[in-house]
Amino acid sequence: FYKEALTWQFLRHPNILPLRGVLKGQPHFAMVSEWMKNGNIRGFVMRARRTRIGLNSYLTGVARGLIYMHGRGFIHGDLKGVNILVDSKANAYIADFGLPSDSTTASSSGREPKIFGFVNSRRAEPSDCDALRMVMYEVLSGLVPLYRQHEDDHIRVKILRGERPKRPHLNLSLLF
Repeated sequence: FYKEALTWQFLRHPNILPLRGVLKGQPHFAMVSEWMKNGNIRGFVMRARRTRIGLNSYLTGVARGLIYMHGRGFIHGDLKGVNILVDSKANAYIADFGLPSDSTTASSSGREPKIFGFVNSRRAEPSDCDALRMVMYEVLSGLVPLYRQHEDDHIRVKILRGERPKRPHLNLSLLF
């Protein structure tokens, strides 16, 4: 909790969800941010597809937020569609800065092999870039990466083997 709050308070960017405060309660603490009316980008894009939204602006914003984080020495470590939130004006924000220290505390679908500790335990920018590719796949295709696999262990094995999601058939008119 403390690590996430400390990390989050230093990140100020138009595409990073602002931390508004910390609520001290017994026995738990809570971090407070603005309410994101449209939820996460996965659900938002699925609901908004019929309006032909410009998906490229969301993905560009997320990429800019990651570039900002990396420029300040921060690695997200768990970027995925459910960790990108959308406000009432349809702006996308990177959220969830828990920075999990091991693979048991994070999801697998957007991860690359280095994160699991089998190749190299040190987090690096390429892991976030790989996760961003998975987010792009998720937003553009409407599918969760490696969606046919329901258990993280199966997803880990596929990633370690170098398997990546198949390229979906995309209606590129949704991009513009």
